[in-house]
Amino acid sequence: MGGRLGRQGTPVDAFHVSDDAWITTTVDVTPWLPRKLAAILAHRSEVVRGAAPGRIAALSPADQHRALGTEWYIRRELALRPATDTALRA
Repeated sequence: MGGRLGRQGTPVDAFHVSDDAWITTTVDVTPWLPRKLAAILAHRSEVVRGAAPGRIAALSPADQHRALGTEWYIRRELALRPATDTALRA
């Protein structure tokens, strides 16, 4: 398998979602990072209770940038579904 997203042993590693061998597309979202952070941190009750927004709020600005500045996507092939039988029968 490929390396892990983030770096093991760092606060960013807590947001690990997949081995990067599975990642098919990455998007640099740093131009929108201030808006993304503001939207996440707007969930004040989640920040207070220590859920993911609280963990993000506790990161240094450099770690927030590293954790949230790139979005990773995994392409999965869609399973073919059998056609629906709509024929009328006697």
